[in-house]
Amino acid sequence: MIARRLARDWRAHIGLGLLACVVTFAAAGEIGLAGMALGLVGTGFSIVALWWVVRLTGGLAPLGAAPRFGASLAILAFLAKLPIFIALGLVAQRLGGPAPGCFLLGLGLVYLALVGWALASS
Repeated sequence: MIARRLARDWRAHIGLGLLACVVTFAAAGEIGLAGMALGLVGTGFSIVALWWVVRLTGGLAPLGAAPRFGASLAILAFLAKLPIFIALGLVAQRLGGPAPGCFLLGLGLVYLALVGWALASS
């Protein structure tokens, strides 16, 4: 019951990300921390942009999809998420050392948190 509540709480996800950053810094140093932060931020932005567009399309479908600034911003974020994500991955690769691996760990951590949230919400 507590795990289900934690999986649905956004503060627990932020805390998990911060804990991952602290552990990564202790294990891999500054370069590993940079890779982890890039992975968490890039994947987090990707998920938020996708969720924003899903909510936008679900809310506008019965209303006839009136154009708004927020809708345009949501679509722009959705289209920009992949190039931003790729650019952050390339930055992690250029940092070298443990940064690319930590970037992938950050990516995995966000997606695992998303799966946990989906399971707890169903």
